Amino acid sequence: PGAADYGPYGEWRSQSAKEVRFAAALVPGLQAHVAFDNPGFESGLASWQPRFDDGSHVADASVARSGTHSARIAHTSSTTGYYYSEVMSLAAGSTLTVKVFAKSKSASGTISIQPYYTLKGAYIADPAGEQVKIDASSATDWTEIVLQTKAPASGVDGVRIALQFNGAGTVWFDDASYSMDVTLPQTARSTAVVLGDPPSGLVVAGPWGVDAAASFLGSGQTGTISVKPANQSIPQIPEASTDGTLFAFGLDSSGALRRAFLQGGTFVSMAGVNLIKASKAGSFDVAVLRNPDGCVRVEATEVQTLEAPPYTVAVVAKEVWLGGKRVPFAVQGDSTVFPEGSDPGPGCEALDAGADTGADSSTSTDGSVAGDAGGDAPGASGAAGAAGSGNFPSDGDDSGCSCRSTGGSSRVGFLGLLGAIALLLSVRRSRSG
Repeated sequence: PGAADYGPYGEWRSQSAKEVRFAAALVPGLQAHVAFDNPGFESGLASWQPRFDDGSHVADASVARSGTHSARIAHTSSTTGYYYSEVMSLAAGSTLTVKVFAKSKSASGTISIQPYYTLKGAYIADPAGEQVKIDASSATDWTEIVLQTKAPASGVDGVRIALQFNGAGTVWFDDASYSMDVTLPQTARSTAVVLGDPPSGLVVAGPWGVDAAASFLGSGQTGTISVKPANQSIPQIPEASTDGTLFAFGLDSSGALRRAFLQGGTFVSMAGVNLIKASKAGSFDVAVLRNPDGCVRVEATEVQTLEAPPYTVAVVAKEVWLGGKRVPFAVQGDSTVFPEGSDPGPGCEALDAGADTGADSSTSTDGSVAGDAGGDAPGASGAAGAAGSGNFPSDGDDSGCSCRSTGGSSRVGFLGLLGAIALLLSVRRSRSG
């Protein structure tokens, strides 16, 4: 409850059951969303947000233009009702076309289509766009309504479409469609494979590399646990092991470690090689940042305590930070141990502002609704991010690193898993029926 207040989010639903386990990967990227997920309401109201949940807005299996369902709005007195679509991709200045078939019975008032524009997941200051409407009493049989309008020239990247009925009586909607006259670029599709049997997590591969995460909370499993992907479609991660309750790690496109998080354990390994290791059980987060010249910097933050050193990370570092402080370290083969000895290492060259270190980056934007379709609109949402930028201003020390974080890393938590994946794993229980 209230998740929408924090920004765009994923929602997964199942049939009523005593126990359900959800494993989902949220993979940021350029994925143009230019077709409604549920245009004919064959999946009920999935992907559509009704104004009311009092029975006046329902999927109707007795009336349909095609398929077996439509979306119905029934008002006993003059009222505004609507269905809002999911956020659709949009190019500023493009021409968008929305079509829907509508049918009415004993209806008065108007039936309309109206766009509501967004930017980075939040409504713009004046989101309501041009609408097209027809007299509800004229649509006694299926009638196509077509909206063709030009998007604002700038300051938008998405739109929600409202299918609206303002009046009394009954109206049905079916066979909606969305298109625009511009082709948007897209990121290559990612691949996800279930991790563990029974499933405890996911492995996800994409242009950025590979990420894996699993949770054993509530499973009753103790000691060292090893899990394998359900198939070999992502060969970079054949197996992962830990003695913790939850882990997440990411590899770049070359297979090098980028990020790792462990909760309640001492190690995470892949194919028998320790990626991160601590002297005793704890919860900690490690970010591996690489300068364009190849210099590797490690930033580690302990989530619960500062009492589990030394740590071992499967990279060869030239600079290490622990809890916001630069610490000495030792390179042992292909791994770095810290804090260790008295040598802080050579450090990395300062980076120009905006340089890409391969670390997580996201922005947080809050927005509010300034317009609606008859009195209210769905709650505004901002693009919330758990990750920080890799570039922090220097505090004047002579380390040569302009990327240190002061007061601890801003990258705590596996939800910021190196700009590629937020992996959610939870168990939901409900009474059957």
